This record gives sequence, structure tokens and C-alpha cells, in this order.
Amino acid sequence: MADVAELFMHDGDQAVRLPDAYRFNIDVKEVFIRRDPKTGDIILSRREDDWAGPVVDDEGVELPPGFVSAEEQALGVREVTEERHPLADWEE
Repeated sequence: MADVAELFMHDGDQAVRLPDAYRFNIDVKEVFIRRDPKTGDIILSRREDDWAGPVVDDEGVELPPGFVSAEEQALGVREVTEERHPLADWEE
């Protein structure tokens, strides 16, 4: 059985009382909120103060075969050899 959170009104706003197992850390003051377009479910995610949390450590991650070709893997990170305006070749 799924855990249940209580909904209630507080100063004219709807609020959610989260069970202990689902509470955010005490230092979290804001969360991101979104609605799943397929199910209509509301999803809360913590809002990071900096990008240190959301950055994923990709060491040891295996990509599916063919995701990056052997030639692309051999190139690795390319160095920028010339400064170029990003719209230099654009024509209207």
C-alpha cells in the first residue's frame, strides 16, 4: 500500500503534510513543482542553491552500443582552434 500525505488549507493556500520518510532536509526552503502531463500527478523536487547537486558523476556509466561511434570516441574533447561567430554562415 502506498503512503499517504494529508492535504489541508492554511491561510487560503492548499498545503501538504509529508510523512517523515518523504520530508525534505530542514535547509530546503523551496521546491520545484510540476504536473505529469499523462497522469496529472504533481511532482515535487528539491531546488538546489547551486549546480553541485544536479551534476551527475558520469564515471562508470555505460552507454548503449552505437550511442557514440568509435570515431567520435577517439576524438574526445575537441579544442577550439579558431574564434568564429556562431551565426557567421547564416543566410536569410
